[in-house]
Amino acid sequence: QQQRVAMLRCLAQPFDFLIADEPISHLDDINSAAMAELMLEEAHSQGAGIIMTSIGKHMDIKYDRIMCL
Repeated sequence: QQQRVAMLRCLAQPFDFLIADEPISHLDDINSAAMAELMLEEAHSQGAGIIMTSIGKHMDIKYDRIMCL
């Protein structure tokens, strides 16, 4: 629950970029999809971008660019 609350707190304020370090690493598939939808909707409404890291589980969103290190 702490992970979900932290993300909602970030989305509740204005931002140009949302930087998320493995935002869904401990969420099930249903909550992962809900989180992706919330992040995309809020970023779109603010004209902002999302920078996200992942070392395993990926959010089901259309990425503009993927960088593998």
